Amino acid sequence: MPNHYLVILAFALCLAGALVCICLCGFYTMKVMRNFRSDREWGRFFAPSLLMGSFFNDEGNAARRKMWWAVAGFLAFSSGVIGIAAGVAP
Repeated sequence: MPNHYLVILAFALCLAGALVCICLCGFYTMKVMRNFRSDREWGRFFAPSLLMGSFFNDEGNAARRKMWWAVAGFLAFSSGVIGIAAGVAP
């Protein structure tokens, strides 16, 4: 049986990491939405434009890459939270 305090600490750290990543994702998404190329402004209303780098200027593409890293971190931390919760559940 693992030490319960370590399990609670790991759960809390994963949960905090997921919350930080989702906040970063929101921040970078706002930053991306402000940096469209002038000839592609219509892409604001086209949700899949976040997948296409050709819609953004250099600053927007840098923020878009950071946003995707934040999404990956959120998924990783969320998997940790779910894994810990599933491992502790009776």
